[in-house]
Amino acid sequence: MLKKVILGILVLTTLFLAVFISYSKNGIQQTFVSTADQSELCNDVLIMLLRPTIQQGVDDYYKRYFTETPGVGSGSVEISDIRKDSNGGYDITVTVLPYYGPHNSVGKDQMLLYVTENRIEIKSFQHLESYEMYGSYQDYIIQWPPS
Repeated sequence: MLKKVILGILVLTTLFLAVFISYSKNGIQQTFVSTADQSELCNDVLIMLLRPTIQQGVDDYYKRYFTETPGVGSGSVEISDIRKDSNGGYDITVTVLPYYGPHNSVGKDQMLLYVTENRIEIKSFQHLESYEMYGSYQDYIIQWPPS
């Protein structure tokens, strides 16, 4: 009789856990991302895909002025305009704040990128502003970029 009671308790406990785990998984799978969050995620993904080309543009410009080129992170790029052209490509204007270390932006630049299905190219690069560099980062300066 005691064995039947213990077996019954084990069966009920197993059933309870199975239902609980199933409910928990279904609850997690049914969460949705709001439209605003999806828009932000799409923006983040686009910047991530454009970033190697943006970094190349920054490298090409700043290599004349610094011994080491500044970095570009997702947080230092802002998309300001996207336009579709008649050939099916996209002109994307980005503002970039290249940096050394944390919170040490060297300037503000604007790039026009042309994106097609097969490539991303830089149509124009414009250096808008230069910011003062502090500490050991001043050792990177060959000559100061013109503003």
